[in-house]
Amino acid sequence: MEDLPAIRDRLSRLSSSGAADARGKRGALPGAIRRLHGAGTVAGPAITARCAPGTVAAVLASFEQATAGQILVAQGGGEWAYFGELTGAEAVRIGLTAVVVDGYVRDLERLSTLELPIFARGSTPQGGRPTGPGEVDVPLRIGDADVRTGDWIVADADGVVVIPKEDLDDVISRAEAISATEAACFDRVLCGASLLDQPYQDGTILREAIRSGGTR
Repeated sequence: MEDLPAIRDRLSRLSSSGAADARGKRGALPGAIRRLHGAGTVAGPAITARCAPGTVAAVLASFEQATAGQILVAQGGGEWAYFGELTGAEAVRIGLTAVVVDGYVRDLERLSTLELPIFARGSTPQGGRPTGPGEVDVPLRIGDADVRTGDWIVADADGVVVIPKEDLDDVISRAEAISATEAACFDRVLCGASLLDQPYQDGTILREAIRSGGTR
């Protein structure tokens, strides 16, 4: 799949939960990384940055390589902010779709005025220095998930999921099928049908799955 706008459009109609389900309940970044600003589902290919504690040099360097439509995925340890209002302005100028930080950000009041969804572990006023060591376009290990430049990110109110670029086509197709199945189930239950009589994602009726699993 190479039509980036079409891929983004298909993923934006789905959810992070659907993407994780389509990956076999895998790919979610830690739940502490939550949406601090933005709405809806955002999707795009990642560009990665690993920051040394207390320096945003890798984030700044990533701007030289980033292209419109990408999602910056940055990682940095300690009680430091690795993204703020000025980096936010540059991200908008470049045309980034969103920013995901395995760490902290700052300047939320100003960031909230930008059309740039922000996902992070939280905020702190303590900003990092613009100089120091760091790496761009390197694999990141975030919780149980690996994120590489070119992998796709799907993020919404529930959190952030990574889809390996080589699995993208299959995962999108599975996620679309799961979304359609669950939407139909949602409607049937609201119309009076028991949830336990509905099929799970693999087609197994939930009541039968409970019994076969030994639940009492």
